[in-house]
Amino acid sequence: MDIGQPQQQPENPSENPLSTSGPISRPVALPVTRIKTIMKTCPDTSLISQEAAVLVTKSTEHFIEQFTKEAFKTHQETNSGSKELQYKDLSHLVQDGSEKWQFLKDIIPHKILAKDYLEKLDRQKAMENAKRT
Repeated sequence: MDIGQPQQQPENPSENPLSTSGPISRPVALPVTRIKTIMKTCPDTSLISQEAAVLVTKSTEHFIEQFTKEAFKTHQETNSGSKELQYKDLSHLVQDGSEKWQFLKDIIPHKILAKDYLEKLDRQKAMENAKRT
């Protein structure tokens, strides 16, 4: 198959990568069984079809791809020449970037040293004590 040629859909339904009745080619990079296991941790979920697990896996891959592409784009704008994406690039996108990544603020914070965090906690406690008196 040529790279420039559009991919054709299989005529035989058993060749459909989302079909569970025939041979399944691997249309996803993440392990579907792991994603399904994670999905089962939700107490509201009892049964998860293979199709649903594959679609959630593809959605997860798409999310990761978009997130890393945007983080890499901002990384290249600030660090010309460097092609290595680091945690600080991801946290910068979440904390200081567009609003669409704001829901990750508590999950991907700016990196901070434990020493600095403990000093910050001490200052906050001192301020709270000063307000009480």
